[in-house]
Amino acid sequence: MTKELFGIRDIIKYGLIFLGYPVSSSLYNNAMLLPMSQWLQDVRQRLGNFDFRAAIKAGISVLGKLNIPSGHNSRIHEIVASPLRGPIRDYILLCRISFVSAVFMNALHLGIPWYDLISFESESPFCRLKEQLKQKDADDATSGFEDTDEAAHIRLAFGECLTGIQPDLMPTDTQLTTPHHPTLDTIPWPGFRSKVIAAVHSDPPLIDREDFCLDLLNDGLRCWGFADGNSLPSAAPWDAQNWEAAPWFLEKWEHLTGGRDGDEWRISARWWSMGARTNV
Repeated sequence: MTKELFGIRDIIKYGLIFLGYPVSSSLYNNAMLLPMSQWLQDVRQRLGNFDFRAAIKAGISVLGKLNIPSGHNSRIHEIVASPLRGPIRDYILLCRISFVSAVFMNALHLGIPWYDLISFESESPFCRLKEQLKQKDADDATSGFEDTDEAAHIRLAFGECLTGIQPDLMPTDTQLTTPHHPTLDTIPWPGFRSKVIAAVHSDPPLIDREDFCLDLLNDGLRCWGFADGNSLPSAAPWDAQNWEAAPWFLEKWEHLTGGRDGDEWRISARWWSMGARTNV
């Protein structure tokens, strides 16, 4: 399903249709304009109460049986013509890489196995370096682990492991010292990553983890690249400049960003100006 750009809204839509519920195009498209929890409330108001897990299971089953012709790439990337004036040859073609595809590509770069991404209980390999260092220092009486400078100590001890990581995916101090799910390591917005990790592990947590994950899967974040119309589109998901967040996502999770003058808003606005959100 990843390569056809099917997201959580597609799974729910086809699951509900399979279960006998009428899902209008307007109701379906509203998922791109609202946080996932709010959209699900709207769906329940229009269709009545339904079994969310049953809809997900049915949707996965339906979409998983679709046959895509060999070599057919029409939905591997979403192609959007940027609304710039001028001849057709001067148009910029934007290609959207699915969120899941972008995450898996960055995980591959970081050496994170795919099964760690899909397990809810997985832990980032970066924060495991801390435990390895503690064990190493416990075995070496001549060295001491300074809790006050954990991140610097980890970088010094495991510098070779971090060599070659793309700059926007280089782990922050928070990633090195606080346990978290490896999916967060794959989002190339460093400040955003750190704030999400801190919010999840606050006591009490400052955000609902499941609510946040559903918004990510509902195209809250997207990865973009360019195409010339003659070859397969290309994108670099490890580059912060190639990611964009939905307006509703930035508004809902503004406290996790640098604010309206921060990089997340500025980068997203650049993609919006090129038509990145004109086609839901």
